Amino acid sequence: MKAKSIIYIAALAIAFSNIAYSQKIDTAQIKTQINSLKSGDAVQRALHKVIEEDQKFRGSQTNDSLDLLHLIWLSYFVQKLGYLDKKFFGNDAFASSIIWIHNHRKLRIISFPIILKGFLSGQIREKDLRDYYLRTIYTYRFDDDGYLRMPLKELFEKLELNTSDSIPVEALLKTASEIYEFKNESRETIGVWKSDGRSKTYDHQGDKIEVEFEGERAEIFKLQNGKIYLSLSSSYGSKEPQELYRSRENQYRFRNLHTDTYYTINKEELHLVNGEKIINRYKKIN
Repeated sequence: MKAKSIIYIAALAIAFSNIAYSQKIDTAQIKTQINSLKSGDAVQRALHKVIEEDQKFRGSQTNDSLDLLHLIWLSYFVQKLGYLDKKFFGNDAFASSIIWIHNHRKLRIISFPIILKGFLSGQIREKDLRDYYLRTIYTYRFDDDGYLRMPLKELFEKLELNTSDSIPVEALLKTASEIYEFKNESRETIGVWKSDGRSKTYDHQGDKIEVEFEGERAEIFKLQNGKIYLSLSSSYGSKEPQELYRSRENQYRFRNLHTDTYYTINKEELHLVNGEKIINRYKKIN
């Protein structure tokens, strides 16, 4: 691999580290860089560089625009070279799954051929396909474990996954712009709450180690179009906001999630309720 190809990947990371989704990504340059990978060593170095960039910008440093850039790079990469075998590329072969899983649910649906190629080539086990790659897409809409049992063809159709042989990059860019616009739309905060932290004891080489976990932050907000959303975040990261509707005084139910659970606002607390049972309590912080 020529040195300029490695430099190009790093330059892309810098150029797009703070870019808006709606700004144009130079897909022609990305394809040129992919086509310049002429040897196994060049491919390995490129994969390793992309993984390094992905891991550097995680947690509080997560950058959605950089994740999108990596996903587009990966889309062209996998369409040209396929889902790479760990036997030849070691842990760097996991770049495909790592980059894919770190993107927004809607982008993962469009770029699912990346993971499907890994499954069909035997690089991804069916158990992992269901429990790791498809679980979060499924549970955004369905409050059950059907993703573990449903026949795969039926599951793919239910989740409206792209199961073709190609990834429409223009559709990725359009959807990413819509996600960016949603995140930056003016909103009215209805309330912000936080659950109590918890601790868990682990057995490490005969010693009992207690680990403290920070509570989950819940925010309910309303957009200018009147739609209401719930946003949840914790030390593990943020979940995609889900639309709610106000079913009655101080009671909010999920609009697109098939579930019996709902939220109620009770004075200074937010309660997650199933039937008459309170599953989780959040104390108001704002």
